[in-house]
Amino acid sequence: MAWSFNWKKVLIKINDRLGIWRYGGRALKQSAIVRCQLRLQQYQLQFSAGRLSNIPTTPSIFVSGIVKRPLQQFKTTNLNKTTKEILWNQFGASIDMLINAISNCPDDYFITNKRFYYIAFHSTIFLDYYSTIPPKDFSPLLSFTQKEQEERPQEAIDDLIPDKIYSKQEIVAYLKQSREKCKQIIYALTEEKLKERFKEGDEPNDMDYPILEILLYNLRHTQHHTAQLNMLLRQDIDKHMEWSFRAGDIKNGQ
Repeated sequence: MAWSFNWKKVLIKINDRLGIWRYGGRALKQSAIVRCQLRLQQYQLQFSAGRLSNIPTTPSIFVSGIVKRPLQQFKTTNLNKTTKEILWNQFGASIDMLINAISNCPDDYFITNKRFYYIAFHSTIFLDYYSTIPPKDFSPLLSFTQKEQEERPQEAIDDLIPDKIYSKQEIVAYLKQSREKCKQIIYALTEEKLKERFKEGDEPNDMDYPILEILLYNLRHTQHHTAQLNMLLRQDIDKHMEWSFRAGDIKNGQ
């Protein structure tokens, strides 16, 4: 006894249930198709073995039991106000903790501990860089020179070496400007903006991220180096830095 099934109608129903997503839709639909195919194979095997008599032959019933309609708020790429606030609360908190660590670092320690200084400079430059879309428009407020390994100071953490020893005040001022820049990017996100990409170039190791992903990457990068600075302050001078739960709850970050 043969069992015929209209697979084309199944695909139509998958489209209908998931909607036409402009962002991430292809991967979601492909996953649904794979799940339906696996379920269909199971039905066919059980039917052939005589272990299944009540078979869902209607595509809409078949699909509805496997593919759930996603929540309405995820059907659009246009971030609502609440989502933007959540994203900024955490990104802003990360920047505030970085500013706090540098602002409250004793002046003599900032000057003498070169590892702390180079991490602070690196974090400041890349907060601005990752917030510049497209990155070719990046124009740093504090100048630096790219140097080969043998030309770099031992304490440097990358090849971007500052052209002079900048003061704490200069670095903090730069961070505060980048903080406002990041905030404006997040609150200006629209459906069209989300289509933009942070694209460095076409080389294998060049970054090419959607704008939402580069924001999250930037947040992670900032928090990573903030943790390093906090650790140095705690280990070297037993100074504890304040934790920020949300943007703005540390005075120095505002």
